[in-house]
Amino acid sequence: AFLIAMYRGLGLDAHYFCDIHKHFSEADATTFCFATSEAFVIAVSGKKLGGNAQKRTRSCIFQHGSVPLALDLGYAQRFFKENILSLKADVTSLGELIGRAITFEEVAGRLADSFQKTFSVTLVESELSAAEVVLLSQRMTKKYNTFFSTMCFREPPVDINLE
Repeated sequence: AFLIAMYRGLGLDAHYFCDIHKHFSEADATTFCFATSEAFVIAVSGKKLGGNAQKRTRSCIFQHGSVPLALDLGYAQRFFKENILSLKADVTSLGELIGRAITFEEVAGRLADSFQKTFSVTLVESELSAAEVVLLSQRMTKKYNTFFSTMCFREPPVDINLE
């Protein structure tokens, strides 16, 4: 709900994919996760804007997602084995929709504001602890670099160095 509110605050008519496409198939999987649509992916003007995933345990809910500020499928293509250039008709970016460049800082601020208003909470900014930095570094190096190099990418999209 807070994502929809943030997009609407930018003047966009954002909806969950399932609300505007009553009949859709999740069967057309691709390694470019941004290309597939699930029920609660957010769409604007019929195009997918970002993506999300969730993991639930007994004690927590881990939610993560993407908000593409700009989208250059030609550049992204070099990291994928399959052709993703045909997706232009189905996906979009925030900058494309609002007709201007938008910074990470602006989106982060808008997301934080929308989250606070939606859930009536106050967010507190803090740094990662030393133990969290070590854990993050281990995960990025061992788990995610392996995923990037073996599952779907020609090469890892970024050089991961947290030191």
